[in-house]
Amino acid sequence: MEDQETTALLAEYGFTGEAAAAALAAMIEASLTNPRKSRIQLSKAPKIEALLSERFVLVCGRDKCREAAEAALRAGAAAWGQSQAGAPKTIVVGAREFCSVCGGSENARAVREMAEAMARAGKSRLIIIGGTPEMKTKLTSLLPQAVEARFVFAGDYTDTKRADANANWADIIVVWSSTPIPHKQTVPYRAYRPITVARRGIAALADGVVRSLS
Repeated sequence: MEDQETTALLAEYGFTGEAAAAALAAMIEASLTNPRKSRIQLSKAPKIEALLSERFVLVCGRDKCREAAEAALRAGAAAWGQSQAGAPKTIVVGAREFCSVCGGSENARAVREMAEAMARAGKSRLIIIGGTPEMKTKLTSLLPQAVEARFVFAGDYTDTKRADANANWADIIVVWSSTPIPHKQTVPYRAYRPITVARRGIAALADGVVRSLS
């Protein structure tokens, strides 16, 4: 029967280092392996995967990701919550690309936190003055369906009437001043006291929104 190094199999699920040690202990406790064996039958892989999902929340080494996971567990979030036995899941640090919070992406982590902050504040519509079509594509690919985002790019027609319509639709207005956007296009939005984000990058934008809401 085909088998594999246990550490190699665990690595396929993102369980390395600290996470691998915790997973191995859980596997021994569940009688899926024993301390004397370094290899495991691949027929057990589905049971191992189910056990890891049941017992652990895997995060990367970022403090923000661990803090987000801890907050979700405290809140009893359905996707995190408790094991079927009723015990809280254990947070372990493993491979970055398998992180339950950011999936290895700082942008994904930040956008997730922004969406959660907006939900807590009862807000779901975002107008961004600035950015580029490429930035829009990246941001919208990360946003949950509950959040809508519109962009005003450099060169888009902007006057007081158009700004009023956008502002009346939006819950949050952001001027992304570090991106290509003429000053004259931001002026019509001043009356609505927009958030100004002075750094480039999706994570910087999302973090700016989170700070404004807190």
